[in-house]
Amino acid sequence: MAKRIFRCAYCDHRLRFGSSECSVCGQGTPVLNRRGLWVSTFAVLVLGAVMVVLAGL
Repeated sequence: MAKRIFRCAYCDHRLRFGSSECSVCGQGTPVLNRRGLWVSTFAVLVLGAVMVVLAGL
């Protein structure tokens, strides 16, 4: 069973991780619930780590 951390601010429905809108009322979900935010944050962290390693060489 999927763990549902976030809730819709309008209808209080439990949201699946990564959804951009509530499946019940259609309202947008919190930014932290969107998968794209986490993918881009991870990419920036990896890029930063690579730059630090390369700067040390």
